[in-house]
Amino acid sequence: IIQIIPDSIHNLDPNFEMEGELSIYDAIGNEIVGGKEMAKYNNTLIFIWNGRNANNRKGGRGTYLAVASITAYPLGKGDGKPEGKLVKKRLLAIKD
Repeated sequence: IIQIIPDSIHNLDPNFEMEGELSIYDAIGNEIVGGKEMAKYNNTLIFIWNGRNANNRKGGRGTYLAVASITAYPLGKGDGKPEGKLVKKRLLAIKD
């Protein structure tokens, strides 16, 4: 499970609504999962990865890099979304 929690430490204001996409890469940079939408849950974004690639093949053990592209909007302005800002966040996902 990959979860993005807004806080001031990571420059994600908790008063912002977020949308995000996630891609996962293996240790040599091959894309395993590309541009999948993250789910919204209680003002956080989550992505549950089952360890499989786009062809439903199970990945090997090791370390994977998850890159989330997050767009944050001030709460209440999510409909028009003119004031959104893009934040790129890199997370490390370890598959055992």
